Amino acid sequence: MSTTPKADAAQPDHDEALAQRIEQLTRTVILYQSRIKLLEEENTRFSEMLRQRGVNVRAGSKLAVELPPPVTAPIPEGAEIFEEMSPAEKALLRECSAGEPFFVVVKTKTGVDTGGWLSRGRLWMAALKNDIVLAAAGKKPLLERIPFLHIQESLYNHVTGELVLAPPRGIRITSAGMTPIDGYQLLAQIYSNKETKS
Repeated sequence: MSTTPKADAAQPDHDEALAQRIEQLTRTVILYQSRIKLLEEENTRFSEMLRQRGVNVRAGSKLAVELPPPVTAPIPEGAEIFEEMSPAEKALLRECSAGEPFFVVVKTKTGVDTGGWLSRGRLWMAALKNDIVLAAAGKKPLLERIPFLHIQESLYNHVTGELVLAPPRGIRITSAGMTPIDGYQLLAQIYSNKETKS
């Protein structure tokens, strides 16, 4: 089946119009993403101003998505996630857990200053029964254990791709990059503890 000259001429016009539409939509998405980030930053600053004036600012009562069920079975000692750790990272986590079992362990996308000249230590986050552990190996290792009850305003920021631990009082590391799946699972552990305490 042959095409007419008019149809052949119309095809490039259609392709060009489609490419322009895609480019326009891409610019719109980028614009909206930038606006969302600005609004979140403004909201954070406004919340902090209110807190400084004694107003009790609480996190939203509903999360953007439903959290998964909390993990209730400890991770086995020989689980694959532990094979991704260096011996120093394993030792740090065990030291901070004091023998308690881990329920969720996440290798974050965040590097922290641990005294190395050329590289930063990879931050690991792990959920115990009632606490979250932060650890990064290096010459000056990072080791922190935070009770869930101290971070009951935590959230996952989809714009930055980070789990944000809040309120940040007395916490050295307040956010870490990770996938939404990992972030929401850690939130499920944090908020399930709140439910059992109430």
